[in-house]
Amino acid sequence: MRSLGLKLGIFKYLQEIFSAEAEAIFQGLEFARDLGLHRIIVEGDNKGVIVKINDQSLDFLEIGPKIRDIQIFVGFFTSCAFQFIGRNGNQPAHALATEGLKSSGSRFWVDDAAAKIQTLAAQDRRLL
Repeated sequence: MRSLGLKLGIFKYLQEIFSAEAEAIFQGLEFARDLGLHRIIVEGDNKGVIVKINDQSLDFLEIGPKIRDIQIFVGFFTSCAFQFIGRNGNQPAHALATEGLKSSGSRFWVDDAAAKIQTLAAQDRRLL
C-alpha cells in the first residue's frame, strides 16, 4: 500500500542548509511514525546529509547530534532507507519547498495533498 503524507514547515531558526535538511528529515520520520507507517524510504537532495545518515561513525560537526537522533529514530520502523535523489528527480519535494517559501506556518496533508504535488508524485511513481 502506498501512502502520500506531506508536511510543510519553515525552520526560521536554522541558518545552515545541512541543519535544515537534517531537521526536515527528522520531522519527516516523526510524521511517518505518527501516521503509523512501518516501511519507508526517505529521499533527499542533499547528498552530504544522506551520506552522513547512512554512515554509522560519529559526526562531530554541528549537525552530528541531529544525525544521531535520526539514526536512533530509525528503530521505530520495520524498514527505513535513506536515498539521495537529485533535485530534478524529486519534483514533488521541490514543489513543496517552493510552496513553503510562500507560507508562514506548518501544514500537513495525508492522502489529500495539493493537486499539483499529487500530480508530480504520480509522475514520480510511474518512473519506479
